[in-house]
Amino acid sequence: MTDQSTNRFEAYARYIPALILAGFLIAGIGMMVQPAFVPKAIWYSPLWFYGAFFVVVAVAGLVAWKKEWRWLVLGAVYLLIVDIALGAISKELNRVGYGENLMPRRSHSVLAPYQFDYHPLLTVLPRPNYRDALVRHTAFGTRMVGDAATISTDKPKLVVIGGSSTYDITASQGASWPEMLQKAIPEMQVINYGVGGFASAEHVMQTAFYLPGFKPSCVVYYLGWNDIRNNFVPNLDAGYADFHFKNKLERVLYYRDSSFTSIMRLAALAARHLVGPDLNLPKGINELPLREGITPEFDAVFRNNIRTIVALNKARGTPQAFIGQLFNNKLLEATPAKTRVPYMPGLLVPGYPKTMAETNAALADEANKAGVPVLLPDQTWLPDDGFADFGHFNNKGSAEFARRITGFARKTCGLN
Repeated sequence: MTDQSTNRFEAYARYIPALILAGFLIAGIGMMVQPAFVPKAIWYSPLWFYGAFFVVVAVAGLVAWKKEWRWLVLGAVYLLIVDIALGAISKELNRVGYGENLMPRRSHSVLAPYQFDYHPLLTVLPRPNYRDALVRHTAFGTRMVGDAATISTDKPKLVVIGGSSTYDITASQGASWPEMLQKAIPEMQVINYGVGGFASAEHVMQTAFYLPGFKPSCVVYYLGWNDIRNNFVPNLDAGYADFHFKNKLERVLYYRDSSFTSIMRLAALAARHLVGPDLNLPKGINELPLREGITPEFDAVFRNNIRTIVALNKARGTPQAFIGQLFNNKLLEATPAKTRVPYMPGLLVPGYPKTMAETNAALADEANKAGVPVLLPDQTWLPDDGFADFGHFNNKGSAEFARRITGFARKTCGLN
């Protein structure tokens, strides 16, 4: 290579860092304006701040390049490359079941209030007075039914308890099935005490410690879906503590994490592992062979939880009833057999109907033994377009579900 060509190469080479920084600057601007064009993107999410991080570092690097501060320029380039490489590699490893995805998310606004508050016993509860475009909460920390922000003093209370399909996470405010039930039973106040992720173990605690605070005239439980996630957990803990509660707390920490760079996310995880609670799940939990049906261990734990709930309500003289879980069986059965649903270890997706049918049968058996009303829904109650996914309802499905259970709820509460 001649001296002239060498000099020409060096002249061009000095522009390479600037071109790289300009590329990161454009990428950062793209992440920041993404919410204006992408429906699922959210303003001021961790991903939005990741874009802002790109912009700030790239601009600082370009200024340093202009002033020929070489080491500062290279530092900015290396920082951005290392961070995005760390995030991209972790994302791909997470996709195949290894480690955490360190890439910043666009799932929530860092500046917005949390929809759920941490609770030391139940892990989470709806944040009092929370409201957004889809849902509203009461002053006492439940999803609002109608405009009732407080507990009525002149109406008997019907409390409905369950998980996300009782909270009715995919139904709009004013269209959830507890709200439709309220319209069908106007002589009572319906209180929606459903909370996403809650299984019968949480329902035991809700019933034991917090249900009396509502002074219920009757209570109806719609449950089962979140229980079956524990079905194939090896050496299942009697209170679901070895998987279910650990995983819930890990999810709370995950969704509250607002790290806006991959390096920040890695540092937060390292700090949590060093000084935080032990949230390690049972070894091999995500590689369990896919099966259907319920195990004897799960059956025993689930039945014990139902018996405990029944005993608590009977001791107080509170009329109670149970409703088995309803699923979109057509969608489940059409799902490829090898599909793994996150946080539902070992469950064969097309086998959900059989697994849930056996769980519903165990629920009905315990209720019948105790002389407690139980309703097992016909799995054809709702049309296919009444579901938002495997088991959550859309507005149409919520209205139909409420219509189907109204007579059962009225009878449970001693109404004509």
